[in-house]
Amino acid sequence: RTFDLRYNKDTYCFETLSEALLAEVPSQVAVPGTYYSYSTFGVGLAAFVVECVSGVSYADFVAERILLPLGMKNTVLDPRADTFGENMAKGHITKWAGGFAVAEREGHSYAAIYPADGAVSTLADLSLLLAHIRQTGVISQLGTRENGVFSVGPVGLIPGESVLYLESQTSFFGAGIALDFVEDQMVLVLTNTAQSPLLSLPGDALTGVLGANVSSSGEELPELKVFKGTYADAALGRDSLVGRLAMKDANQKVTVGEGTIEFLGVTLRQIAPGVFADTSDESGLAVVQFLFNDEGKVSAVLCADGTTYLPLAFYDQAPVALLLLGVMVILSLYFILGALYGTVSAVSATMNGDRRPWRFVLPTIFAGLIGLLSLLQLLVGIQYGSMAIASFFAAMSVLCLILIILAVASTIFAFLTPFGERNRTSRTANGAMILMALILACIYWRAICF
Repeated sequence: RTFDLRYNKDTYCFETLSEALLAEVPSQVAVPGTYYSYSTFGVGLAAFVVECVSGVSYADFVAERILLPLGMKNTVLDPRADTFGENMAKGHITKWAGGFAVAEREGHSYAAIYPADGAVSTLADLSLLLAHIRQTGVISQLGTRENGVFSVGPVGLIPGESVLYLESQTSFFGAGIALDFVEDQMVLVLTNTAQSPLLSLPGDALTGVLGANVSSSGEELPELKVFKGTYADAALGRDSLVGRLAMKDANQKVTVGEGTIEFLGVTLRQIAPGVFADTSDESGLAVVQFLFNDEGKVSAVLCADGTTYLPLAFYDQAPVALLLLGVMVILSLYFILGALYGTVSAVSATMNGDRRPWRFVLPTIFAGLIGLLSLLQLLVGIQYGSMAIASFFAAMSVLCLILIILAVASTIFAFLTPFGERNRTSRTANGAMILMALILACIYWRAICF
């Protein structure tokens, strides 16, 4: 979804999966068949197909066909306030001073597209599920697809040479799962805080390696400098303020060393054109592949864990994004304060019988309101992230657009009327240029959507 994935109140939830999918259809990132990249909307759409064929909700279908037969009585796919259970763990957040604190509403949230996110379960139930996968080989029945040199398995679980692996999190909870078919081992970790280092424990504990065997074809290897750049996860939304905030903090750089590159904190060596192995891994398995477009430039970066990264334009990279964020904040405050000062001055002039200042104050008032709404969106986006309500941003965006029209119209009127007042004309022109800078910054951060 462009704006949000989760809600913190039952009343915000969609009634049906189809309603959630139709609320906002995402833009296409790449032509189908170019590469694989996880898509929450895609998972929800597949689940909706199951609903259409079966005639029942996806949650009920899975409960009837999978959860109950396996004895997974404490697993709920589409949790609501009355189905969380009495023993539901409380989600936590980290405090600035260290330690943890219980999150708002105990961290319980509701997924807009629930087949892809937000299920509630226990270690005991998940053990039953993994035991079934191990015994029946059901994963192999579902098949894999090629993603460059890598094989990508069923959505959610990533296949390695011998391991199925999953690491995922919501705002206040996390899950790490690994299953090694060769060693017949499985490791599960559930956390009641997001982004916990414990989530990587299952993958670290088992010996299976994610990667692909790639033999050198003897082709000439591209120079390493062509891979240098900044990339971001293809699954991140780029069409919303919340998505851009997330992307700003998720920039991944490729730096070039002596015969190696650094990416995602790993030192890599090129073993085939655009294909890299971890220098610390003696197996020589490929773990990263760079794809090129017709112009010979990197178009995507594929990783063995199924993640796809896309190159970022300079204006999407963190330093420029932060600069534009600062511009939006500073100009918003400038116009808010200017609107307050101008209003007081105009009221004072009116009381003295002079009504002319209002035509010069109106553009500033409208611009101040644009700045106020933009800052409000920014605060909500930072505070709630993916749990912010899409309709809130949609309403703010429309209001900002209306105010832009009013601000521009009143600015033109103020600019055309004060002939002979050079000082007024100059100040109006300067105000118009500053207003355009605010509008452009708001458009970049999607505080205003067209």
